[in-house]
Amino acid sequence: MDPPTLTLEAITSFLVGPLCVLAALGIVVRNKGLDLILSIVVSVAHLYGCGIYFATEWLDAFNHVRTDKAYYWGFYFTGMNGVWVVLPAIILLDNIVQAIKLVNRGVSKPSYSKTKEA
Repeated sequence: MDPPTLTLEAITSFLVGPLCVLAALGIVVRNKGLDLILSIVVSVAHLYGCGIYFATEWLDAFNHVRTDKAYYWGFYFTGMNGVWVVLPAIILLDNIVQAIKLVNRGVSKPSYSKTKEA
């Protein structure tokens, strides 16, 4: 296994994996702050890993992918791996919208009512 792949997999296993467990725990105990923050972090980390995977294959001229038939390229490489890009992107966008709503709900607007000073 080459060093960049090994490094990425080690980070995923030892850092992102436990964060996924904590995010799931946040969902189970209904801790919205923990759930949103960890889900956003995990989704970004996963999208970064997918970007590294696709970029590495592209820079290696797709040596690890069968490109002799469109079926292998379209279904296996793009389709099966695309799921791992689409789902975290949906989760990320949903959690960002939820976080913005929570922040806006918690922010109080200053009152500009005129008060009479003595």
